[in-house]
Amino acid sequence: MPLPQPLIQYCNDIHIAVSIAENTNDHPLLYVNQHFEQLTGYGKDELYGKNCRILQNKSNNDYNKSRIREFLKKDSIESIRVPLINFKKNGTPFINLLFMSKIKNCLNNTQYLFASQFDVSNTYPDILSHYEHTLKTALIDIPKTVRPNSLILSGSLSVVANATAAIAQAKVMLDQADAPLL
Repeated sequence: MPLPQPLIQYCNDIHIAVSIAENTNDHPLLYVNQHFEQLTGYGKDELYGKNCRILQNKSNNDYNKSRIREFLKKDSIESIRVPLINFKKNGTPFINLLFMSKIKNCLNNTQYLFASQFDVSNTYPDILSHYEHTLKTALIDIPKTVRPNSLILSGSLSVVANATAAIAQAKVMLDQADAPLL
């Protein structure tokens, strides 16, 4: 099923990196906006039909990958926020503070996965605050955008409220990634 045009337009206009995947076996990407392309260095044509895990390369994100798998499996988990070590197309690593939420149809079946990506590798408080504000606004506005298509964005604002812990975890991951190997 194609993405509703109002949702695509809304995501085109938002000022943070976002992606939308289909809720099928391998969760192929259906959409990425220009901010996602700028963040990762990948063009949309290189990503459509592929799983976003392409950004993880061979990084050790085992714990957070297991949390994402649990989110994808369980309908009771409506959204998640985790830091991941990702890699840009040119191989440059970055800490991605990944937010994911389910977009459900009128029968309460997850149809799409909405995700926002934010590089917290070298984030200053004012930049992070701006991102948080933009994401929070998006999560308030997206339901208005998808409602005419009988879609619902589920459980998102509670995850935004818990961002501080995820950011702290991301900073620890970054410190560990920079630590010299013994």
